[in-house]
Amino acid sequence: MSRRIREVIAERKLTVVTESGVRQDIVVRLGKPKASAKSADFSCQVQVEGPGGKRNSRIFGLDAFQALELALRYISSLTPLQGATSHS
Repeated sequence: MSRRIREVIAERKLTVVTESGVRQDIVVRLGKPKASAKSADFSCQVQVEGPGGKRNSRIFGLDAFQALELALRYISSLTPLQGATSHS
């Protein structure tokens, strides 16, 4: 999915250190949950941008709150982001 997030509600810049000691900057963006046009579900867009390009995902939940909660869990489960440090 190459769609741009229409309404970003949160953005965080992180620095990840690879196993070889190289520091890489990554940006994580979270979109505002929105109702699905095809079902009663809601979805929340997540975008991770780093040296390897952009990775876009859409996380679904039964309502806006669950879509947001699951999107945050998804972000925290991404291997490259574990142990990353946040900076402004």
